[in-house]
Amino acid sequence: EADGSDNLGSMYEEVENILGNDRQTLRWETKQATAQDYDVLIRYQLPDNFIEFKPTNGLVLDYRTTGTLTESRIDITVGKEGLTGDFLSSTGLGLSNAGWTSDDFVVATGASWAPGDVMEIKVKMQTTQSFEAVIADIRLNMVVD
Repeated sequence: EADGSDNLGSMYEEVENILGNDRQTLRWETKQATAQDYDVLIRYQLPDNFIEFKPTNGLVLDYRTTGTLTESRIDITVGKEGLTGDFLSSTGLGLSNAGWTSDDFVVATGASWAPGDVMEIKVKMQTTQSFEAVIADIRLNMVVD
């Protein structure tokens, strides 16, 4: 999703070999000297047998970037339909890693998640000239009945 301004670049869906496994990825890059970004929005309805998110890794993101944090970064936030706020408590802001990595996040319980609730995941990919931000899997770990 282009969020108004500073969205000049290209998004590629491609297969990349990650630790010996071919995986679907999304890659954002720009030719602009100033930071450009693009948002990936995902809506997920919690299953009918949902009980709670796992306490230490309710959400896991696989990603990589090139360059420094100011040249390439990823921000991930989690919302709940009908509520405002980031239920990762800002821990998903400013992600940057030169090699493939998996970061675990605690999904805050302040949203009182229940079966049928809609989770809104936003991944902002931001880069400057000749750098890239790449995401692969987003995993939700939960306890179900």
